[in-house]
Amino acid sequence: MNLESPLLRRALIAAGWIVLGLLGLFDVFANGQVPDPHGTTLLPMVSGPLVCLALLWPARRPNLQVRAGLVAGGSLVLTAVIVTWAGPDSNGTFGLLESAALLVLLSRAVGAVPRPRTAAAVAAALAVAGIAIPLRLLPADIHYDSDGAITGSLLMTLAVGLALAWGLRARLLEDRRNRDIAAVRQGQRLELAHDLHDFVAHHVTDIIVQANAALALQHTAPCASASKRWKAH
Repeated sequence: MNLESPLLRRALIAAGWIVLGLLGLFDVFANGQVPDPHGTTLLPMVSGPLVCLALLWPARRPNLQVRAGLVAGGSLVLTAVIVTWAGPDSNGTFGLLESAALLVLLSRAVGAVPRPRTAAAVAAALAVAGIAIPLRLLPADIHYDSDGAITGSLLMTLAVGLALAWGLRARLLEDRRNRDIAAVRQGQRLELAHDLHDFVAHHVTDIIVQANAALALQHTAPCASASKRWKAH
């Protein structure tokens, strides 16, 4: 499968938009009802589109690592708020749209952030935020030994691992591509230097031969050489 095909890329982007839209609808109508707009169950409905906005922001400012850091910090703060203030009767979802967009942002950050240490720090923050998202189910699961939150965290751990692997794959492919380009350019420089060396050596040799011929002519026929110089003047 050629991922560089423009048609395939457009199809994948369209499919991604559809999936994100369906996840957003699921967040809204989780458990068959609209979440209470005055409670904490409304927050994942707002955070999901905000993470998508940070993911799809077209401008270079703020850059990707800044956006990823803001998303990770905001997601962790939101998780803490929901766990602290949500009641046991809270309904809704922990934020499937936010989780999916965060995983995509994690994969992009691993593959696109230039400095490895910065990429590792951003990836760690996003990974922790993603794994902690299902803990928002703790207030609702308090009577069920928190099975839903634990299972969700385990699933998010697996998803985070897959996102990291995909981002690392993209980063390794880009590094290999850059090395190949650098090797080709170095080969072109060496070939140009070799051709330039041959060109200069040929002309320098020609100059030396002409100079030696002139010296030999002057020693063997000094009168003729002087006559030629006089006629030249």
